Amino acid sequence: MSVCKPKTPEPPPSTSTMKRAQLVFVPCPGIGHLVSTVGFAKLILERNENFLITMLVINNPYDPSVNSYVESLFATHTQIKSIAIPAIADPPVEALAENPERVFIQFIRDHGPLVKDAIVNQVMANSPAPVASVIVDFICACFIDVAKELGVPSHVFFCSDAAFYGLTVYLSEREDGGQPKFREADLDYTIPSYANPVPYRVLPLVHRDPAYETFGALGRKYRESNGVIINTFSELESHAVNTLVARDDLPSMFTVGPLIDHKGRGLSGTEAAKRDEIMKWLDDQQENSVVFLCFGSQGAFREEQLKEIAIGLERSGQPFLWAVRKPPSPDHEAETFRLCSNLLKWEHIFFPTCITVCSIIDGGASGQVWSHSLELGSGRDAVDY
Repeated sequence: MSVCKPKTPEPPPSTSTMKRAQLVFVPCPGIGHLVSTVGFAKLILERNENFLITMLVINNPYDPSVNSYVESLFATHTQIKSIAIPAIADPPVEALAENPERVFIQFIRDHGPLVKDAIVNQVMANSPAPVASVIVDFICACFIDVAKELGVPSHVFFCSDAAFYGLTVYLSEREDGGQPKFREADLDYTIPSYANPVPYRVLPLVHRDPAYETFGALGRKYRESNGVIINTFSELESHAVNTLVARDDLPSMFTVGPLIDHKGRGLSGTEAAKRDEIMKWLDDQQENSVVFLCFGSQGAFREEQLKEIAIGLERSGQPFLWAVRKPPSPDHEAETFRLCSNLLKWEHIFFPTCITVCSIIDGGASGQVWSHSLELGSGRDAVDY
């Protein structure tokens, strides 16, 4: 764990003489967020056993598999206490489809009273150890207000990269300065956390005004925390880290990466067989020859987008491995496989439940990685989508 904005405190006492303190984590209910958050909590406990760590787990209304994954995750890591936050009404499907970022952030915000109640009545009430910090996922920045109400510090945990944190700060400053939102006719943007000018076309996340406003509001909220913790390291993102650390108007920034789940969950039956098939195929390929595509647990695509990706892969002439997000229903799953099979002559398209990203990237055959976020520590060429 490295501290990018070090203070100059007195030398810390040894762990044997330190009093116990509590850390309360509030992760976003997505697998990618949960795995990184638990990895960070484990890292803390490995470095300092005097912390008591509690995770407040919000129900995921859109993907029941996440909830079962959470159960297995905490069954494995018994040193981390988990508290399930009571489920609330799901957002209307129509509203979610129209403004997904804004509606999901509001869904998270509506858990505020429940999160506060859990901290007061299930964390503070059950242990005399003080709460040293409430550590919230970058999507859950609204809970910074809960920490303020309780008079305890708060920190923001980014499972994503430092450059994206810088983007949210940039959006908030554009809005505060009265600048217009992004438009297709704009010249390339000079975003301080990115080393090169950024074209409009590579920022689809903020093409829509509601999404732009949502991430700008998050960037504004992060300033109210006591620090920002990011799953990265300075050697990987030297420009972004150095740029953000140099700013005295932002909270202290801590780099704690790479936090990577190397093993993944245990597999059996057909999933284990599929994993073995993929790994054998990779081992048979030339070094640095395979294009690997993985767009995260929420990286679903429309039919026309799938077609464009497939055409590009076929024209490249390169062997490839494509992790297609498992759709929410068996009918959609079958349709996705049918579409991809019709478009491509080879079957190495798989749903990313049977193998970890790390095991693929660590193999010598993977030469180019297309991802929704940087694959930390891979040592491979990466295209960040």
